Amino acid sequence: MLTEEGVEAHAKLLERIQIQRAAVTAGLTDDDYRTLLDLLQRVSANVDAFASTLR
Repeated sequence: MLTEEGVEAHAKLLERIQIQRAAVTAGLTDDDYRTLLDLLQRVSANVDAFASTLR
């Protein structure tokens, strides 16, 4: 459980994240955004898999 200070800090951070997310995804539809996240997750998994072969 967060303290009152923690709740306030969380709320401020959430607001900043929402503003930044809106700025960097401007012009994307909800479907575009979901597709983007899916693609980035797949690329990340591929990078992890490739990196594990280098050890």
